[in-house]
Amino acid sequence: MLRVRLEHVPPFGGTSELLGIMEIVNDGSGTEDSGNYDVVLRGVGGGRPQREGRVGGFLLRNRYGPPWELVYQALHSLTGRPPR
Repeated sequence: MLRVRLEHVPPFGGTSELLGIMEIVNDGSGTEDSGNYDVVLRGVGGGRPQREGRVGGFLLRNRYGPPWELVYQALHSLTGRPPR
């Protein structure tokens, strides 16, 4: 599982504020070359998902490196628009 935290960090110090969490979970149905992932966006307190998405057929040998490309595709799955 990947967990991506979105935080607001004040420019002149102080305590950062958690704005939300995105979790990307491999569902185990992929192959050696590609994976399928469930994506969940949660607010600060966790609890119910605010949005859910899915990344299917993600190639594990991607040009930008698997973690960041997976996060990119996961964000697009939450908006309902395909990545460019």
